[in-house]
Amino acid sequence: MATMLINLLTVGLIVVIYLFLWFVARAVRAQVCAATVPAKVGRPAGVALPKLAIISPEPLAGRTIEVRRSIVVGRGEAADVALEDGFASERHARFENVAGMLFVDDLGSTNGTLVNGERIEQRTPLEAGDTVRIGGTIMEAR
Repeated sequence: MATMLINLLTVGLIVVIYLFLWFVARAVRAQVCAATVPAKVGRPAGVALPKLAIISPEPLAGRTIEVRRSIVVGRGEAADVALEDGFASERHARFENVAGMLFVDDLGSTNGTLVNGERIEQRTPLEAGDTVRIGGTIMEAR
């Protein structure tokens, strides 16, 4: 009887030790995994999103548009930013924010997209102060 009790206590102690080690291993693993996961992926703190300021025509002048990822500008319902401009195509141009840099691409519009007065044929990077003309609408990159 005493031998059986000692054997049960030994097995119980071994189970308790294994449980303790298992909990310690889980806690260590959680700490290690938490340290290797980046806190936040995206733009650095304090860096503003690229913006487009509408300069003209008058009803839209002064409006500012933040470009988070990608926006389509045109006069159609499918555009993210709808312009009331008869010279703009339904899906006229796409503005993209790539790692904080602003790009514009003409989407095959009839009248073209002009950057600083020159028609673009391919994806074009924009710098602060560059003007973009879509139909009769003029925007400035900021």
